[in-house]
Amino acid sequence: MTNKVYKNKRLLKALNNFRKESGLPDIVVKRRRCLKCDKHFTSLGIWNRLCEACTRGNKQEDTVEPYALGKN
Repeated sequence: MTNKVYKNKRLLKALNNFRKESGLPDIVVKRRRCLKCDKHFTSLGIWNRLCEACTRGNKQEDTVEPYALGKN
């Protein structure tokens, strides 16, 4: 989700009401420090510890080039 969602307080309230009915904890929007680059960013919860730029970078690093195994 982008930062625009955090500014929509009605949407956040509706999400939290739905989560409460489902037995899930509320979403707490908070400014946190990225664990990778140390910049501040807006986070949806304690599970979100990397900023969007670092998250995108990690996804690109995770792609693995295929290679052949066996005797050449």
